[in-house]
Amino acid sequence: MDERVVYPGQADREAAQERAELRYWKAHSQALEVKLEQPPPPPPPPPPSKPSKAVGQVFRDAPWSPEMVVLPSGKFLMGSPDTEPGRSADEGPQHAVTIAYPLAMGKYPVTFEEWDACVADSGTTHKPGDKG
Repeated sequence: MDERVVYPGQADREAAQERAELRYWKAHSQALEVKLEQPPPPPPPPPPSKPSKAVGQVFRDAPWSPEMVVLPSGKFLMGSPDTEPGRSADEGPQHAVTIAYPLAMGKYPVTFEEWDACVADSGTTHKPGDKG
């Protein structure tokens, strides 16, 4: 008959080890359950597609929206030269900008009336101050 030799404090150490393992597996299994319950992350947005409108075409997305015009892809120099009279510090440094695909831009500056219409249609919640 095999007799197990038990040293002083051994039973306490073994019980503590069992409790630690139980806590580990309990926490690990809860983490797995939480992971499984969470929906997968949404897929990344698709790359910009070719616009359905021709370059130079003017359009409106809605009757209240501003006129937009389709711009071609291309490159331009943004900022003003250091030597330009009246240049502000936030106008530089000059740098090349590449627009890799056609995009639409407002034909005219957006008015506060147009912006308010966009807010009313839930297009945004941002309402800048118009200083009266």
